[in-house]
Amino acid sequence: MGGAGGGRPPDDVLALFDHHLLDLGGTYGDPEAGEPIQHDELRIERDQGEGEIVVFDRAILLLRTDDEAVRRIHQVCSRLHDIAARRHRTAFRA
Repeated sequence: MGGAGGGRPPDDVLALFDHHLLDLGGTYGDPEAGEPIQHDELRIERDQGEGEIVVFDRAILLLRTDDEAVRRIHQVCSRLHDIAARRHRTAFRA
């Protein structure tokens, strides 16, 4: 689960995975509904095998559904996006 940036994800991200997020694999949203504004893809490797979660137009999906799974996936995607943005900003300062 180290991802492209390598290393271990922060504990708050790992805690989000502990709530059966790994069981939510699949595709969410409609890739045929038009040009996707947002496309999130999580690939998760663990001892039991790999899992993948793909979300199209996450923001719109959140507005249209009251699905707990979508909310949990959104939390993880948002947190990982924040981490990546922080690393990106830090890399350009160096």
